Amino acid sequence: MITKPTGYDFIYFDWDRTKVTCLRNDEPDTFTFPTLRELINSLDTPTVLIGESTFESYNLRERKDVFDLAMAKGHKWYGTANRLTYRWRNRFGWAKSDTIDAYVLRIVAEWPTSLASIRPYKHDGQVQTVDGSTQFVYQEIPMDQLDISNFVGHGSWTRLRKIYVRSPEDFQEYEFDRRLNSQMRQAEAMEFRRLDDKEKDVRYTAFKAQVLDTLNVTYKNNKAAISRAFTSEFPLINNSVMWAIAFAAKAADSRAGFESLLGAHAHGAKSMLRSQFYHWGWAGNGKGPMNRGATLTDYRRQARQLGSLVDKHDIQL
Repeated sequence: MITKPTGYDFIYFDWDRTKVTCLRNDEPDTFTFPTLRELINSLDTPTVLIGESTFESYNLRERKDVFDLAMAKGHKWYGTANRLTYRWRNRFGWAKSDTIDAYVLRIVAEWPTSLASIRPYKHDGQVQTVDGSTQFVYQEIPMDQLDISNFVGHGSWTRLRKIYVRSPEDFQEYEFDRRLNSQMRQAEAMEFRRLDDKEKDVRYTAFKAQVLDTLNVTYKNNKAAISRAFTSEFPLINNSVMWAIAFAAKAADSRAGFESLLGAHAHGAKSMLRSQFYHWGWAGNGKGPMNRGATLTDYRRQARQLGSLVDKHDIQL
Protein backbone atom coordinates (compact mmCIF):
# COMPACT_ATOMS: atom_id res chain seq x y z
CA MET A 1 0.00 0.00 0.00
CA ILE A 2 1.39 3.39 -1.04
CA THR A 3 0.50 6.67 0.65
CA LYS A 4 -0.41 9.27 -1.96
CA PRO A 5 2.16 12.07 -2.24
CA THR A 6 1.03 15.56 -1.24
CA GLY A 7 1.89 18.79 -3.04
CA TYR A 8 1.79 17.16 -6.49
CA ASP A 9 -0.46 17.29 -9.51
CA PHE A 10 -1.63 13.92 -10.84
CA ILE A 11 -1.53 12.97 -14.52
CA TYR A 12 -3.24 9.73 -15.59
CA PHE A 13 -2.14 8.78 -19.10
CA ASP A 14 -2.94 6.17 -21.72
CA TRP A 15 0.08 5.66 -23.99
CA ASP A 16 0.18 4.32 -27.51
CA ARG A 17 2.69 4.68 -30.35
CA THR A 18 0.97 7.72 -31.87
CA LYS A 19 -0.12 9.82 -28.88
CA VAL A 20 -0.56 10.09 -25.12
CA THR A 21 -4.09 10.72 -23.81
CA CYS A 22 -4.10 12.38 -20.37
CA LEU A 23 -6.33 13.44 -17.48
CA ARG A 24 -5.16 15.88 -14.82
CA ASN A 25 -6.26 15.51 -11.18
CA ASP A 26 -10.09 15.24 -11.10
CA GLU A 27 -10.65 17.33 -14.23
CA PRO A 28 -13.35 15.98 -16.58
CA ASP A 29 -11.64 16.58 -19.95
CA THR A 30 -8.72 14.79 -21.55
CA PHE A 31 -5.81 16.36 -23.42
CA THR A 32 -3.17 14.79 -25.65
CA PHE A 33 0.54 15.00 -26.46
CA PRO A 34 2.36 13.34 -29.37
CA THR A 35 4.89 11.68 -27.02
CA LEU A 36 5.64 11.15 -23.34
CA ARG A 37 8.78 13.25 -23.72
CA GLU A 38 6.72 16.25 -24.81
CA LEU A 39 4.27 15.67 -21.96
CA ILE A 40 7.08 15.62 -19.39
CA ASN A 41 8.74 18.72 -20.86
CA SER A 42 5.43 20.59 -20.59
CA LEU A 43 5.07 20.01 -16.84
CA ASP A 44 5.97 23.06 -14.76
CA THR A 45 4.86 21.76 -11.34
CA PRO A 46 5.82 18.57 -9.42
CA THR A 47 3.68 15.83 -10.92
CA VAL A 48 2.84 12.19 -10.28
CA LEU A 49 2.59 10.27 -13.56
CA ILE A 50 0.28 7.25 -13.52
CA GLY A 51 -0.20 4.86 -16.42
CA GLU A 52 0.15 1.27 -17.56
CA SER A 53 3.58 -0.22 -16.93
CA THR A 54 4.30 -0.90 -20.63
CA PHE A 55 4.80 2.70 -21.76
CA GLU A 56 7.36 3.08 -24.61
CA SER A 57 7.57 -0.71 -24.78
CA TYR A 58 8.65 -0.64 -28.44
CA ASN A 59 11.77 1.40 -27.71
CA LEU A 60 13.54 0.41 -24.50
CA ARG A 61 16.15 3.17 -24.85
CA GLU A 62 13.48 5.86 -25.14
CA ARG A 63 11.60 4.24 -22.24
CA LYS A 64 14.69 4.61 -20.05
CA ASP A 65 15.40 8.14 -21.27
CA VAL A 66 11.89 9.55 -20.66
CA PHE A 67 11.77 7.94 -17.23
CA ASP A 68 15.15 9.45 -16.32
CA LEU A 69 13.97 12.82 -17.65
CA ALA A 70 10.91 12.71 -15.37
CA MET A 71 13.01 11.76 -12.35
CA ALA A 72 15.55 14.54 -13.09
CA LYS A 73 12.71 17.09 -13.13
CA GLY A 74 11.49 15.93 -9.71
CA HIS A 75 8.39 14.04 -10.79
CA LYS A 76 7.17 10.65 -9.53
CA TRP A 77 6.02 7.68 -11.61
CA TYR A 78 3.64 4.87 -10.66
CA GLY A 79 2.19 2.10 -12.79
CA THR A 80 -0.83 -0.18 -13.06
CA ALA A 81 -0.97 -3.68 -14.53
CA ASN A 82 -2.23 -3.62 -18.12
CA ARG A 83 -4.79 -6.31 -17.45
CA LEU A 84 -6.57 -4.09 -14.91
CA THR A 85 -7.53 -1.58 -17.60
CA TYR A 86 -9.43 -4.22 -19.57
CA ARG A 87 -10.89 -5.88 -16.48
CA TRP A 88 -12.29 -2.69 -14.98
CA ARG A 89 -13.46 -1.24 -18.32
CA ASN A 90 -15.22 -4.49 -19.15
CA ARG A 91 -16.92 -4.64 -15.73
CA PHE A 92 -18.18 -1.06 -16.22
CA GLY A 93 -19.68 -1.99 -19.60
CA TRP A 94 -17.66 0.70 -21.43
CA ALA A 95 -16.44 0.51 -25.03
CA LYS A 96 -12.69 0.76 -25.54
CA SER A 97 -11.13 4.05 -26.67
CA ASP A 98 -8.04 6.03 -25.68
CA THR A 99 -10.18 8.56 -23.79
CA ILE A 100 -12.15 5.87 -21.97
CA ASP A 101 -8.93 4.06 -21.00
CA ALA A 102 -7.57 7.27 -19.45
CA TYR A 103 -10.74 7.52 -17.31
CA VAL A 104 -10.47 3.84 -16.40
CA LEU A 105 -6.82 4.23 -15.37
CA ARG A 106 -7.79 7.08 -13.04
CA ILE A 107 -10.51 4.99 -11.43
CA VAL A 108 -8.20 1.95 -11.12
CA ALA A 109 -5.65 4.15 -9.37
CA GLU A 110 -7.91 6.12 -7.07
CA TRP A 111 -10.93 3.96 -6.23
CA PRO A 112 -10.44 2.98 -2.56
CA THR A 113 -12.12 -0.43 -2.65
CA SER A 114 -12.05 -3.50 -4.89
CA LEU A 115 -13.66 -3.87 -8.30
CA ALA A 116 -16.12 -6.37 -6.82
CA SER A 117 -17.40 -3.64 -4.47
CA ILE A 118 -18.47 -1.61 -7.53
CA ARG A 119 -19.99 -4.56 -9.37
CA PRO A 120 -19.60 -8.27 -8.52
CA TYR A 121 -18.37 -10.68 -11.16
CA LYS A 122 -21.05 -11.55 -13.76
CA HIS A 123 -23.74 -9.30 -12.27
CA ASP A 124 -25.95 -6.85 -14.21
CA GLY A 125 -25.52 -8.22 -17.69
CA GLN A 126 -26.13 -11.21 -19.92
CA VAL A 127 -24.33 -13.79 -22.03
CA GLN A 128 -23.98 -12.69 -25.64
CA THR A 129 -22.13 -13.83 -28.75
CA VAL A 130 -19.69 -11.14 -29.87
CA ASP A 131 -17.58 -11.70 -33.01
CA GLY A 132 -18.27 -15.43 -32.79
CA SER A 133 -17.23 -15.64 -29.12
CA THR A 134 -19.66 -16.21 -26.26
CA GLN A 135 -19.02 -13.87 -23.36
CA PHE A 136 -20.73 -12.11 -20.48
CA VAL A 137 -21.55 -8.51 -21.45
CA TYR A 138 -22.13 -6.06 -18.59
CA GLN A 139 -24.63 -3.23 -18.60
CA GLU A 140 -23.03 0.20 -18.79
CA ILE A 141 -22.45 2.06 -15.53
CA PRO A 142 -22.91 5.84 -16.00
CA MET A 143 -19.57 7.58 -15.52
CA ASP A 144 -20.97 10.04 -12.97
CA GLN A 145 -21.58 7.11 -10.61
CA LEU A 146 -17.81 6.58 -10.42
CA ASP A 147 -16.76 10.01 -9.15
CA ILE A 148 -13.21 9.90 -7.79
CA SER A 149 -12.88 13.61 -6.91
CA ASN A 150 -13.00 12.85 -3.16
CA PHE A 151 -10.09 10.41 -3.41
CA VAL A 152 -7.49 12.26 -5.55
CA GLY A 153 -4.52 13.52 -3.55
CA HIS A 154 -5.16 11.83 -0.21
CA GLY A 155 -5.42 8.31 1.21
CA SER A 156 -3.52 5.33 -0.17
CA TRP A 157 -3.09 3.38 -3.38
CA THR A 158 -3.48 -0.40 -3.33
CA ARG A 159 -3.25 -1.18 -7.07
CA LEU A 160 -0.26 0.98 -8.01
CA ARG A 161 3.43 0.15 -7.90
CA LYS A 162 6.37 2.52 -8.08
CA ILE A 163 7.98 2.32 -11.52
CA TYR A 164 11.64 1.43 -11.95
CA VAL A 165 13.15 1.26 -15.44
CA ARG A 166 16.26 -0.73 -16.32
CA SER A 167 18.60 0.13 -19.16
CA PRO A 168 18.11 -2.11 -22.24
CA GLU A 169 21.34 -3.95 -21.41
CA ASP A 170 20.38 -4.62 -17.77
CA PHE A 171 16.87 -5.64 -18.82
CA GLN A 172 18.14 -8.30 -21.24
CA GLU A 173 20.41 -9.81 -18.58
CA TYR A 174 17.59 -9.75 -15.98
CA GLU A 175 15.11 -11.40 -18.34
CA PHE A 176 17.57 -14.19 -19.21
CA ASP A 177 18.19 -15.05 -15.53
CA ARG A 178 14.53 -14.70 -14.53
CA ARG A 179 13.19 -16.89 -17.30
CA LEU A 180 15.80 -19.61 -16.77
CA ASN A 181 15.08 -19.81 -13.03
CA SER A 182 11.32 -19.70 -13.58
CA GLN A 183 11.41 -22.53 -16.14
CA MET A 184 13.40 -24.77 -13.79
CA ARG A 185 11.11 -24.17 -10.82
CA GLN A 186 7.93 -24.61 -12.82
CA ALA A 187 9.19 -27.91 -14.21
CA GLU A 188 9.59 -29.12 -10.60
CA ALA A 189 6.10 -27.89 -9.75
CA MET A 190 4.63 -29.75 -12.73
CA GLU A 191 5.71 -33.03 -11.15
CA PHE A 192 3.43 -32.26 -8.22
CA ARG A 193 0.54 -31.29 -10.48
CA ARG A 194 0.72 -34.70 -12.19
CA LEU A 195 0.03 -36.58 -8.94
CA ASP A 196 -3.45 -38.06 -8.57
CA ASP A 197 -5.93 -36.28 -6.28
CA LYS A 198 -5.71 -38.89 -3.53
CA GLU A 199 -1.94 -38.53 -3.21
CA LYS A 200 -2.23 -34.75 -3.33
CA ASP A 201 -4.80 -34.77 -0.49
CA VAL A 202 -2.45 -36.79 1.72
CA ARG A 203 0.36 -34.32 1.12
CA TYR A 204 -1.89 -31.28 1.57
CA THR A 205 -3.08 -32.56 4.94
CA ALA A 206 0.46 -33.35 6.11
CA PHE A 207 1.62 -29.92 4.96
CA LYS A 208 -1.18 -28.14 6.83
CA ALA A 209 -0.41 -30.14 9.97
CA GLN A 210 3.27 -29.10 9.80
CA VAL A 211 2.23 -25.44 9.47
CA LEU A 212 -0.17 -25.71 12.43
CA ASP A 213 2.50 -27.41 14.55
CA THR A 214 4.92 -24.60 13.75
CA LEU A 215 2.30 -22.07 14.90
CA ASN A 216 1.57 -24.14 18.05
CA VAL A 217 -2.08 -24.51 17.09
CA THR A 218 -4.00 -27.39 18.69
CA TYR A 219 -6.22 -29.50 16.44
CA LYS A 220 -7.84 -32.91 16.18
CA ASN A 221 -5.84 -35.34 14.09
CA ASN A 222 -8.21 -35.80 11.15
CA LYS A 223 -8.39 -34.26 7.71
CA ALA A 224 -11.48 -32.10 8.28
CA ALA A 225 -10.25 -30.68 11.59
CA ILE A 226 -6.80 -29.93 10.17
CA SER A 227 -8.34 -28.13 7.19
CA ARG A 228 -10.60 -26.03 9.44
CA ALA A 229 -7.70 -25.07 11.71
CA PHE A 230 -5.49 -24.18 8.75
CA THR A 231 -8.26 -22.07 7.16
CA SER A 232 -8.66 -20.25 10.48
CA GLU A 233 -4.98 -19.24 10.32
CA PHE A 234 -4.85 -18.57 6.56
CA PRO A 235 -8.44 -17.86 5.44
CA LEU A 236 -7.41 -16.60 1.99
CA ILE A 237 -5.16 -19.54 1.04
CA ASN A 238 -6.73 -22.57 -0.66
CA ASN A 239 -5.22 -25.85 -1.87
CA SER A 240 -4.84 -24.57 -5.43
CA VAL A 241 -2.40 -21.86 -4.40
CA MET A 242 -0.84 -23.61 -1.42
CA TRP A 243 1.51 -25.78 -3.43
CA ALA A 244 2.56 -22.84 -5.62
CA ILE A 245 3.50 -20.89 -2.48
CA ALA A 246 5.39 -23.88 -1.10
CA PHE A 247 7.44 -24.37 -4.27
CA ALA A 248 8.22 -20.66 -4.65
CA ALA A 249 9.28 -20.41 -0.99
CA LYS A 250 11.72 -23.30 -1.40
CA ALA A 251 13.16 -21.96 -4.65
CA ALA A 252 13.57 -18.29 -3.76
CA ASP A 253 16.21 -16.70 -1.56
CA SER A 254 14.46 -13.38 -0.96
CA ARG A 255 11.01 -11.83 -0.74
CA ALA A 256 11.50 -10.28 -4.18
CA GLY A 257 12.50 -13.66 -5.61
CA PHE A 258 9.49 -15.34 -3.98
CA GLU A 259 7.04 -12.84 -5.44
CA SER A 260 8.79 -12.92 -8.81
CA LEU A 261 8.43 -16.71 -9.11
CA LEU A 262 4.77 -16.51 -8.13
CA GLY A 263 4.16 -13.52 -10.37
CA ALA A 264 2.64 -12.05 -7.22
CA HIS A 265 3.27 -8.43 -8.14
CA ALA A 266 0.73 -6.70 -10.32
CA HIS A 267 2.91 -6.79 -13.44
CA GLY A 268 3.98 -10.44 -13.22
CA ALA A 269 4.67 -12.34 -16.43
CA LYS A 270 2.26 -15.14 -17.35
CA SER A 271 3.34 -18.53 -16.00
CA MET A 272 1.93 -21.69 -14.48
CA LEU A 273 2.70 -20.54 -10.93
CA ARG A 274 1.11 -17.15 -11.56
CA SER A 275 -1.96 -18.89 -12.97
CA GLN A 276 -2.29 -20.84 -9.71
CA PHE A 277 -1.59 -17.80 -7.57
CA TYR A 278 -4.01 -15.39 -9.26
CA HIS A 279 -6.57 -17.26 -11.31
CA TRP A 280 -7.12 -20.26 -9.02
CA GLY A 281 -6.01 -18.80 -5.70
CA TRP A 282 -7.18 -15.19 -5.93
CA ALA A 283 -10.06 -15.33 -8.41
CA GLY A 284 -10.95 -18.96 -7.62
CA ASN A 285 -13.24 -19.34 -10.64
CA GLY A 286 -15.52 -16.64 -9.23
CA LYS A 287 -15.42 -17.99 -5.67
CA GLY A 288 -11.99 -16.87 -4.46
CA PRO A 289 -10.99 -14.12 -2.01
CA MET A 290 -11.39 -11.53 -4.79
CA ASN A 291 -15.15 -12.13 -4.73
CA ARG A 292 -15.45 -12.37 -0.95
CA GLY A 293 -14.51 -8.78 -0.13
CA ALA A 294 -10.81 -9.42 0.57
CA THR A 295 -8.11 -7.13 -0.77
CA LEU A 296 -5.24 -8.25 -2.96
CA THR A 297 -2.87 -6.74 -0.39
CA ASP A 298 -4.23 -9.06 2.33
CA TYR A 299 -4.01 -12.08 0.01
CA ARG A 300 -0.39 -11.38 -0.88
CA ARG A 301 0.45 -10.76 2.77
CA GLN A 302 -0.92 -14.17 3.81
CA ALA A 303 0.98 -15.79 0.95
CA ARG A 304 4.22 -14.19 2.16
CA GLN A 305 3.51 -15.25 5.76
CA LEU A 306 2.95 -18.85 4.69
CA GLY A 307 5.98 -18.77 2.42
CA SER A 308 8.12 -17.45 5.26
CA LEU A 309 7.04 -20.34 7.52
CA VAL A 310 7.82 -22.88 4.79
CA ASP A 311 11.27 -21.40 4.24
CA LYS A 312 12.22 -20.81 7.89
CA HIS A 313 11.03 -24.15 9.26
CA ASP A 314 11.73 -26.31 6.19
CA ILE A 315 8.12 -27.42 5.87
CA GLN A 316 7.70 -30.06 3.16
CA LEU A 317 4.81 -30.51 0.75
